Amino acid sequence: NWKKNAKHAEAGGLNFAKLYSSKYCDYNLENVFFSVCQEESCRKAALWIHDKLIIPPAYIEETPNEDMPDDIKAIYNEAREVYKGSPRSSAALLRLCCEMLCDHLKADGKDLNEKIGDLVRKGMDVRIQKALDVVRFIGNKAVHPGQIDLKDDQVTSHSLFLLLNEIVQEMISKPKRLEGLYTEKLPEKVRDAITKRDAGIKTGT
Repeated sequence: NWKKNAKHAEAGGLNFAKLYSSKYCDYNLENVFFSVCQEESCRKAALWIHDKLIIPPAYIEETPNEDMPDDIKAIYNEAREVYKGSPRSSAALLRLCCEMLCDHLKADGKDLNEKIGDLVRKGMDVRIQKALDVVRFIGNKAVHPGQIDLKDDQVTSHSLFLLLNEIVQEMISKPKRLEGLYTEKLPEKVRDAITKRDAGIKTGT
């Protein structure tokens, strides 16, 4: 078991060194370090494997909405990983998530600003438009510093995670739940009658 565990751990950055002088322990765990924050207001311990911080986690704990598309979720999680070390990079990645989300929602336009405008024309709630524009603007300024300095501003970057999850909640999760109720609770004949009714409203018949 030790040998099997040793091979597995080595792949994750842990090294097991063989001990020849120990009577009760066959292996010694190397490449693991503890540190203590020198700030008087903190003084908390941290656990590292090589140069990777394990405890406390280096990423923000704001997890993605479960209905977030997988490709967007991957970028979102990448933004979580770099958040504490580089809020600016995190904000730029979240802006990319915002653009990918607009594409997922079939928005037309040559840039993110036009895509948001297209979603507004298609009936998107103005509150979601404002959230999208916040992520768009701050994320863009993270790429092109000028009006906003995000170098040490984790609070602003953190707000973008919350906004993106809220956008997914309103644009994907809620419609998904409503569609599920509509399909599950209404018989097919009733749904067909509603479709015919709505078609008649559109044509004026």
